Amino acid sequence: MPSGISIIICTKNRSADLAITLDSVFSQRMLPDYLVIVDDGDAENTRAVLKKNDSIPEVRVIYIHPESESSGLPEARNRGIQALPDLTGIILFIDDDVTLEETYLEKLRDLFSKNPDLCGQRAAHQVQVAADRRRRRG
Repeated sequence: MPSGISIIICTKNRSADLAITLDSVFSQRMLPDYLVIVDDGDAENTRAVLKKNDSIPEVRVIYIHPESESSGLPEARNRGIQALPDLTGIILFIDDDVTLEETYLEKLRDLFSKNPDLCGQRAAHQVQVAADRRRRRG
């Protein structure tokens, strides 16, 4: 059975925003197994941001800088998916300007554990709203 959480972040010339996003990823109580960065922009600045976080061995970072410019976000996300192992359980796409609360990945894992037939989910606040609605009905 697939397990673990992988995060894919597609970025283009936003290394300052990416640095903040990565800080929130690496501050999670539960770290992802894989972090894939698909960089369609200035590779030098993005690599400098990644280098600051290369001392976290629990997270395998995969960096992709396509030789040719991609044809947009869908292609970049597909490149990220192709870089992951086949048995990845949960794939989380986040933008390069997102800040995750420190329990985001735990909540996401718990949601999928409690709902094994679930095949997708949007934002974390949706998780909390759905849980609150169920409690009120119950």
